[in-house]
Parts: sequence; structure tokens; C-alpha cells
Amino acid sequence: MPKSTTHFVYMLRCKGERIYTGYATDVEARFRKHCEGTAAHFTRAFPPLEFLCSIPCSSRSEGLRLEARIKGKTRTEKLDVIQQNISGMFCVQDFLGDGL
Repeated sequence: MPKSTTHFVYMLRCKGERIYTGYATDVEARFRKHCEGTAAHFTRAFPPLEFLCSIPCSSRSEGLRLEARIKGKTRTEKLDVIQQNISGMFCVQDFLGDGL
């Protein structure tokens, strides 16, 4: 039986109050890699200070599209996404324009 993979977009607060957005199937392992300085150039320059949130996605494609869309947002818009996710009000399909 094939293993089911869960896809996530996650957000980190990094040095300098920057917000890093990434995609992973194992968020805990990816966060450890960021903390070790072996994951992304950005988090080597601006080490992570806090894990802010993770957003489950239905597929790799959806996760990568969501990651790209969030990366294009302003800091204020990213903080809104985080708040909506924490409060349970964030809908991936609506954010991506795939909602009915």
C-alpha cells in the first residue's frame, strides 16, 4: 500500500523580523534543517527564531502554488495569513482562487 504524503506550507519568523515561507512534507525535519543552517540560503543569512504556522495542502502542486502566492505578499498580508490560519479562518482554495 502506498504511503500517504501530507504537504505543508510553513512560515517562520527569522532574524530581523523577516518572515520565511517554505514548502515541506515533513515540517519538523525541515525546521530542524533551517535551525542547523542547512536548508535554505535565506535562513542561513537570517536564522529562524520562531515557527509561526503550517498550512496543510491537498497536493504538492497546491502546496507549491500556495508557497509562491504567499511569498509574493507584503509582510502585513503574510501576518494576516498567519492570523487567519491560527484562528481556523484560512481556506487554501479561496486564497488560490480555486474556491467555488
